[in-house]
Amino acid sequence: MFNKQLFILIWWLIAGISTEIVTISDCKLGEELNPTATACTMCRPGHYRNSTMSECAKCAVNSIAPYRESILYENCPKCSDGAVADEPRWQCIECRIGTYRSSDLTVCTGCPLNTYASSTGSSECAECGAGTAANSLRTGCDKCPVGEYRSSDMDTCSKCATEGTEPNVEQSTCVDIPTCGPVNIPNSIVSSDSEEQLRGTVVHVTCIDGFHHVGTESITCQGSRDWSHDSIVDTARTCQRLGEIK
Repeated sequence: MFNKQLFILIWWLIAGISTEIVTISDCKLGEELNPTATACTMCRPGHYRNSTMSECAKCAVNSIAPYRESILYENCPKCSDGAVADEPRWQCIECRIGTYRSSDLTVCTGCPLNTYASSTGSSECAECGAGTAANSLRTGCDKCPVGEYRSSDMDTCSKCATEGTEPNVEQSTCVDIPTCGPVNIPNSIVSSDSEEQLRGTVVHVTCIDGFHHVGTESITCQGSRDWSHDSIVDTARTCQRLGEIK
């Protein structure tokens, strides 16, 4: 009696187990067999399967397979230039400002010297013009300060080699400022707003006691390297003794 009941139980168990076998050829592209090979299941996010593959594989660098219900991936769409795939290969992330990624790069890379990327998702870096240089973060260009310059073949802004250069920013070359000669006027006190007598320098002439001006009391250094007003040329007459003015 016991053996008969055991036989019936075994037969019932065997009959209840499905003998259906599923193979990879039964699965759609983008699917693979489950661990018991009894059904097909879609590839996990970040994975794909094409016709040459027996199981799902992780997407290649900078390609993704994000989860979307009922969408099967037989290949992984690539991230566009200026973006990279995250590690799970679920999404593309834009390169941050100051970096870029072109088609020949696998990671976002800092912009080279004197180039910049002012927005996220850049596929290339723009060049800084002459007279400017990229900032340390490569997010923009800064003007060369007064007394410095940068031509297109230079790495950084450099100080001008000589004194008395144009007092401007964003210079691509150093331009000498014209200077005027010294002012020596007898019987006077000469004051100036610049010791270098550069173009635009104003010199004020004050006669000492007992002497009086003939002509102007101030002169300006001109771009021609000459002082303004012809009266300064005749220095003997600029400050004359009172009573001797002609």
